[in-house]
Amino acid sequence: MDHKQRFTGWRKRMPEKTRYLVDRVLERLVPEFERHGFVWYPDFAKNNPQELGANEIPLQKRDGVTCLTSSDHLFLENGLRLGG
Repeated sequence: MDHKQRFTGWRKRMPEKTRYLVDRVLERLVPEFERHGFVWYPDFAKNNPQELGANEIPLQKRDGVTCLTSSDHLFLENGLRLGG
């Protein structure tokens, strides 16, 4: 199972308020990052569930196989923590 499928499954199990927050991030923040070259790659962290939680949106900018920079959006039970 790829990470987007894990994320979607996690999202479906969240309370309504958390789903609302996640939806806003997907609708507003993620497209802004994508406009600046960030991509949600299917092989982020080698798709290792031990390295990447189902509650994270990992976005990266790459140059070939080299990761130039990344931005993680981690959803916690009581809100959102943005990382980078």
